[in-house]
Amino acid sequence: MRGEILGVERRRYWGDDEKLAIVSAVGVGGATVTQVAQRYEVTRQQIYAWRHELKRKGLCHRMQGRCSCQLARRPFRIFPR
Repeated sequence: MRGEILGVERRRYWGDDEKLAIVSAVGVGGATVTQVAQRYEVTRQQIYAWRHELKRKGLCHRMQGRCSCQLARRPFRIFPR
């Protein structure tokens, strides 16, 4: 069986604002980590890693058992990829 190269696939870059929006989407309207990960085409582990990274940077902290993230001041929009 031979593999076929379909095109150049590059890593996506996610800024802190985008990471915050995605991590913050967990729990909104009952959305699970799995559902949010599928919506943005990332892995569940990526969301957990971002949450850990954002907490380390002081952008995300624990409140009542869930991650509460402070969004940046400038507006932006996230579109599922």
